[in-house]
Amino acid sequence: MTVIDKKSIENAQTLEYIKQIVENSQGKINSVELKQIMIFLVEDLHRITSANLKTYLDDIIEKIPSEYLPFFFEALHEIEDEGAIHKMIIFFIRSNKPLYCMIGVQLIQKIHDTSYTGLIAPFIYSNHKPLRQLTIRCLLANPGNIENILEQNLSDRNPKRRELTENLIFQINPKNIKVAQKKLNNTDFLERIQAISTLAETQDRKLVSKFETMLDDPDISVRKAVIEGITRLGGKKARKILKEHLLKETHFPLRALIISNFK
Repeated sequence: MTVIDKKSIENAQTLEYIKQIVENSQGKINSVELKQIMIFLVEDLHRITSANLKTYLDDIIEKIPSEYLPFFFEALHEIEDEGAIHKMIIFFIRSNKPLYCMIGVQLIQKIHDTSYTGLIAPFIYSNHKPLRQLTIRCLLANPGNIENILEQNLSDRNPKRRELTENLIFQINPKNIKVAQKKLNNTDFLERIQAISTLAETQDRKLVSKFETMLDDPDISVRKAVIEGITRLGGKKARKILKEHLLKETHFPLRALIISNFK
């Protein structure tokens, strides 16, 4: 198999064929010719070096009449050769054009490959809404290690990015510990309760001190969840904290709950 290098790109069979049909048909490409372009493209992609991949595909896209580009991009999704698909993915997701990046993400969806997770993760925060939404759907369907990657952005200075990150991690894993710790301070009492429940399941007694600060929560339901959480974590420190809180708790059902845990 002859390798297509920088000097021989112009003579690649796909480019030669496109040039030929464009010249002979006054810029028109029919479905049969488009199918043949795909066949040549796959063959060329197996021969093209990684260093020349961008130049090669840029040349092809440039030579196809603009009115036929949508059909060309659509036809790419019909390619079944995974070796060719991987090379196209690299080309498209490394582009600075949202449309190209979307094609790359769609090809990733096609082969359900999670090895590109780290490369497309930044698209989650793209200002291009269709790209952002497509990437989120792709990652939710095939998470790979996206949970670990997103955890690094939980302290992002941008509040909207932080909120998006928390929501995505929660959708992937509702039991994520780092998100639960963040949600302990959420203004929504239901979110606080969910966070307490999640953290109590870890059996990490270091959390007892964290829960202690929430025993004065203004919401009774949250205080109930905290008492249950501290009880579940257990240990001498947990019992001491609950005994001390019993002296301050004014809500009778919660006092009864604490007392029942000492029996």
